[in-house]
Amino acid sequence: IVEKGFKGFRPGAKLDKLTAVAQCSFAEADLTGATASEAAFLEADLQGAQLRGANLDGALFRGCDMAGADLYRVVARSCRFDKVDLSRAVLTGANLLSSCLRKTAVAGASFVGANLFDADLLMLSGDHDTDFSEALVDRVRMVHRDGGLRQFDA
Repeated sequence: IVEKGFKGFRPGAKLDKLTAVAQCSFAEADLTGATASEAAFLEADLQGAQLRGANLDGALFRGCDMAGADLYRVVARSCRFDKVDLSRAVLTGANLLSSCLRKTAVAGASFVGANLFDADLLMLSGDHDTDFSEALVDRVRMVHRDGGLRQFDA
């Protein structure tokens, strides 16, 4: 699906049959509780989208704008965020087990209580308002812009 608008989705939508969604707009869409496991979102606009409690297991987000999106308690195990803008996004209580966030903007994002166990955080850009308090960060691998690899074990 290319260049479509999806504002009219209802909470609980089943998007898992979508293989790839490119350059589509889900801005401000209510996708609460949606299932989009293993779907691919390429350069999609998800600014301010409501994804609370959605199942995004194994999904790919590449070049997406998810600024201000609400991903509260989302299940996104083995999910890949590649060059995504997650600034000011709410990922409180999110399950990001074994996920990869690469070259992703997280300024002002909330990861409070998120499960980042065994995740890869590669060249993130955040700020002092990015909140990882109470997040599970065991076995997280973080590569900084300087190329240095750091692993966190609590």
